[in-house]
Amino acid sequence: MFPYSQNFDSVAVPNLPPGWSSTQTRTPGTNDFTTTTSTPRTLPNAVVSTNATIGQALISPLFDFRGQIPDRLEFYTRRSSTHLARVVVEASLDGGGSFPVQVSDSLTYPGSTNYVLTSCVLPISLSNRTGVQFRWRVVPDIGGPTGTLRIDDVTLTVQTAHDLAMAGLRYSPPMVNEQDIVHAFALVRNLGLQPALSFEVRFYCDLNNDSLPQPAELIATVNNLNPMFQGDSIEVTADLGSFSPGIRNFIAQVVYSLDQNPANNQIHSLLWIGYRPQSVVVNEIMYAPTGTEPEWMELFNTRSDSVNIKDWLVSDNNVASKKLISSSHLFIPPFGFLVVTKDSAALLDVHPAIPARVVNVPTFPTLNNTGDAVVLYDNRMAMMDSVVYLPAWGGSSGSSLERLDVFEPSNDSSNWTSSTSSTHATPGRENSVAVADNDLRAMKNITLIGAPRIPVTLSVTVKNVGRMLCPSFDVAFFDDVNHDSIAVPAELISRVNVSQSLSRGDTLRVSAQWTSPPPGVHSVIARVEYGPDERTANNSTIFAVKIGYESRVVVVNEIMYAPFTGEAEYVELTNISSTDIDLTGWKMSDRPGTTGSVNEFLLASHGRLLHSGEFFLIASDSSVFSRFHYLDTMQLGLFTTVSQSSLGLNNEGDAVIVRDATLSIIDSVAYSPAWHSPAITDATGRSLERIRPNLASNDARNWSTCVLVVGGTPGITNSIFTAMVPINANISCSPNPFSPDGDGVEDFSVVHCELPTEVATISLRIYDVKGRLIRYLVNNEPSGARRDVVWDGYDEERQKARMGIYIVLLEGLNENGGSVYSAKGIVVLAAKL
Repeated sequence: MFPYSQNFDSVAVPNLPPGWSSTQTRTPGTNDFTTTTSTPRTLPNAVVSTNATIGQALISPLFDFRGQIPDRLEFYTRRSSTHLARVVVEASLDGGGSFPVQVSDSLTYPGSTNYVLTSCVLPISLSNRTGVQFRWRVVPDIGGPTGTLRIDDVTLTVQTAHDLAMAGLRYSPPMVNEQDIVHAFALVRNLGLQPALSFEVRFYCDLNNDSLPQPAELIATVNNLNPMFQGDSIEVTADLGSFSPGIRNFIAQVVYSLDQNPANNQIHSLLWIGYRPQSVVVNEIMYAPTGTEPEWMELFNTRSDSVNIKDWLVSDNNVASKKLISSSHLFIPPFGFLVVTKDSAALLDVHPAIPARVVNVPTFPTLNNTGDAVVLYDNRMAMMDSVVYLPAWGGSSGSSLERLDVFEPSNDSSNWTSSTSSTHATPGRENSVAVADNDLRAMKNITLIGAPRIPVTLSVTVKNVGRMLCPSFDVAFFDDVNHDSIAVPAELISRVNVSQSLSRGDTLRVSAQWTSPPPGVHSVIARVEYGPDERTANNSTIFAVKIGYESRVVVVNEIMYAPFTGEAEYVELTNISSTDIDLTGWKMSDRPGTTGSVNEFLLASHGRLLHSGEFFLIASDSSVFSRFHYLDTMQLGLFTTVSQSSLGLNNEGDAVIVRDATLSIIDSVAYSPAWHSPAITDATGRSLERIRPNLASNDARNWSTCVLVVGGTPGITNSIFTAMVPINANISCSPNPFSPDGDGVEDFSVVHCELPTEVATISLRIYDVKGRLIRYLVNNEPSGARRDVVWDGYDEERQKARMGIYIVLLEGLNENGGSVYSAKGIVVLAAKL
């Protein structure tokens, strides 16, 4: 029957439990001590008496201490401040006939109205006695106030020869997570009089939560062979294993065959098993929103099962101020998201299609734009994840800070960057920069430069940015002929199979030979081909391959270096090859100045083809169109204006240097004002023209002054161009005869002149048959090897000439003044009959 306890809770008030009795001094027939539900120490009952001025007593049941050594009597009392009577605990040895043994000192008002524990060591005189009763006697305080006395939770213990008790149960580590091995420490104490030579401690996991150890719940047993003497304690350790998250009720039980008090042989204790750290991670942070968007964070469940974040908390770098996320059950699905913000309505206004749960936490911490922390705690306040970010990591100016890999360290700056989403954030869905399991990336490449007719080695660096090993893959190289950035089979240059495996983070340079790349600027697409790839958007990279042209496929054909004031300088180029020339990336410059500076101009940034025989014009500004009106009809791709006051061409002489996209010199002309025709005293407003494009660029004999009055021939055939110089001077007229009668039919005759020199000064006259001069058609004007002049049938006085035969005389002096050429022809002026 020991230990004995009584909390007075098993009866209905005002009755006393069986065996307990009370005096009936205050009112005969009515117990002085009764049970009450008013202010018990442990619910629902306590015993109570009133009126401290009247002697009263509470008497226990009979106890049998045969073969026992009484130990302690413990109980709790509670007085009102007006109950000042003494209370004495006494013992009877004759079944209540008398109470000669004093168990306690006189108990008086302790100065507090709370329950107070009284522990009494029982006298040895009670040993081996039967019929022992205990009495709580109120010694009346006659003349004092009445007051109230309550007694509750009475226990009576005895000393036994053999008694091992479980005195405590603790665990390590203090915050146990699911991956931890739970180490249990059970404290066993010998309360018996005799030494315990051996015993065992059994550990149970109470699966059905009934607090009763069952064989199926046994998880560990520890045998102890070290003797324990009276009062000794020992801590028995056992590894219980690891457990899934949740509350576990563990029971420790001491098993001792001689134990005489099994009531204290076991103890149970609750242990909360937490999720492993980073089971849920901070995956995205909007710390610098713009407009009406609130700050928010996104959580990601890295597990394959749901996680309940009830009673979880969040803080910024002020970890002393933790904010509750939810006091209700709140589950994040496997590999799912949860968005936490202080204003969910405002967030949904900005991002209305968030596919995950959005939780409104009005106390969500305010995050600093200059750097802060986002710390997540579980319901035990153990840190689940922590991110200490800086603005240098990314995520400013309305873009969120996104995590690349949920399985990599949270505080690695390389694991975070700004969102690349078109919406500047990805709340509730996969991050725009998230790492995939299988993902190969074609890294950006540099521009390659090659010479004509020489093979080029194409290469690209491939990096495994996914989590998984890549055993093999292909790389295909394409020449993007139509510049649409789409690789098609017809554009394939080469495909390379790579059998070398790539682990996460590994890179490999993959190369292929392009044996016959055409000259020009090529957009080459390198595409990684890998079947399991989950993110093909980064599988391709485009880089330029510049293949040089042969020299002099394009030549400088005309230079206007000294235009009239307010008009444009220009340079004309022409394609003298038989194939199209891509002018993309070509540049024109003058001769470097004394400081090394040059005037350099880009001919075309992209997509300018110059067909065989075509001209390309670069002018300082658009005023060139005012003088040469026909340029309005010129193809847009065949000229460019640099919108500057000049091209920087010196009137005293300079150079025009043309380079292709590889910066190889294709043509270079170092011109001089002396190249102009000696017959021209002032070359202002007149261009230098090339006579034959296929002859040497820096041969002064291959250049001379434009002979047209307009001063130049930009975009058209040069005025002095000749494919072949005539052998002799010659003249012919057509139509011949002609009739200038104004009827629109054969009203004019064109005089075609040919001279055996590239440039000359010519005169062209009309004489009648008597040798009289009728008309000067040309008088000492510059001309090329060929010239056409119109006669309208009128004389110098602007009178129509008579019908008849006329002599046309051509005289020419070459530009060096060393040769004189002449030719005669006949033209007939007729009239209708």
